[in-house]
Amino acid sequence: MNITKKNIKTIITEEHSSQLHVWHQLGWKNATLIYLDEHLDFQYISENRIEALKRCQTSAEIAELEKPYHILPDRGYSYGIEDFLFAAHRLGIIEHLIWVTLTPKNQLPNSINYIRKLRSFLQNQDGFRTNDLTNCKITGNIVTATILGLNLTICGYEDLKDLALPDKTFIDIDIDYFIGLPEDYPLVDPENIFNCLNSLPINYDTVTFTRSVSSGYMPLRYNFIADYLAALWRNDLDDIAHYRHLYALDQQAQNNQVEAAKKGCLQELQKKPNSAATYYLLSLCETEPLNAADYERIAGEISPSYRPSVLRSLNGIVSRELEYDKNTLKSLTDKLMLAETNLEEERLTHYTLGILYSVKSEKVESIKHYEYCQTIQAGNYPELSFNIGLIFMKNQDYKTAISFFSQALTDESTEAKAYKMLGKIYLEQGNYQLAQENLTLATKIIPTDEQPVKLLAKLYKEIGDKTSYDREMLKYYRMKLLFQRFA
Repeated sequence: MNITKKNIKTIITEEHSSQLHVWHQLGWKNATLIYLDEHLDFQYISENRIEALKRCQTSAEIAELEKPYHILPDRGYSYGIEDFLFAAHRLGIIEHLIWVTLTPKNQLPNSINYIRKLRSFLQNQDGFRTNDLTNCKITGNIVTATILGLNLTICGYEDLKDLALPDKTFIDIDIDYFIGLPEDYPLVDPENIFNCLNSLPINYDTVTFTRSVSSGYMPLRYNFIADYLAALWRNDLDDIAHYRHLYALDQQAQNNQVEAAKKGCLQELQKKPNSAATYYLLSLCETEPLNAADYERIAGEISPSYRPSVLRSLNGIVSRELEYDKNTLKSLTDKLMLAETNLEEERLTHYTLGILYSVKSEKVESIKHYEYCQTIQAGNYPELSFNIGLIFMKNQDYKTAISFFSQALTDESTEAKAYKMLGKIYLEQGNYQLAQENLTLATKIIPTDEQPVKLLAKLYKEIGDKTSYDREMLKYYRMKLLFQRFA
């Protein structure tokens, strides 16, 4: 094993957006960041929210503007897990982002997979223009681009050795990087990643890690991967041996060698009796329900992050796009009724339940959980409002749909798609002026979205404005050709 000789500081946060104030506290300026994450958390942030960040004098003030829960509305906060990299760029913390992805290899070069990943990200995001995609360059297996002023490189971890890396290069890892879908287990050994990164000719003193468990992007059973990686960089031989063994035991369990994994966990607890991660894995290997529950309880007593959470389970469904049905949601709702939660967690749980029911077009349950949220705290629930609007729109109850879409207009996270749906409704109703206003606003917010452009063309055709129809159709076909090029 290639153990680092550097005196490395390791910092672990629960959610990725918290790294913004960590990096600010560390004093990073115009840095190059090697960024291992399944997602590119570089969504656009409006100027007023950025200006609020720029007015901050301390890292603590920046932390106050972090969205405390990822599905909350953007209003009142400056950044969250989906856009903190944009904030880091605009604050001058990072200048060059090297996005290291685990895109599966297939018949096409990986670089084409990276372009596809970037294309799917850019096409439906606020603020991006088509030239953010057209300026992409492919050199071997490496993709380079400039998006909203940020220098971006996309590659696999095996390709990092081929890059010219400046001295001011740091490493950041969200451990959801390791998880493949639909497999939902690690596709690469964390030690392999460490060995690759540790061999790079760069000088750094800190590595940052994120668990992403509470937001659902990482299964709880792999919470320990952050600790494993941190131990590797610290060269903590005792912890390395522990987490290496735990990782091997999990692999055994995933390969249906459950009894062997169970035996190994019991042996590991003799060496590390206060390991919450070991107790939790043991609970997954145990076939006797009472024993499994007892092991899980002990894990939660050692570390609160291992306590059962309905909200975390729901977030896992949303974030990892897991399969679910009404029975799944009913079971989780029943657990919520028995769980000890504070009002804020209860509100967020009902909000997430409502979103999941609305995805299944379950109108009654969606509205019920929407009303639960309003009972706990009256306010704006934009994502749920938008989804309920879609249900009423599908049922051609346009009046009610408009009222819910109007609520979704109040937040940056949902306003573009709400404008688009309002434009579609008004076009259906023959209210061409309102349709044009809403569709135009949608195209201004997300210029790379083809649908409102096509709807505008339809509108102009219906009112007999051939010049405008030709203009919008030309724009639409240019967009289609561009995106097909990277399809």
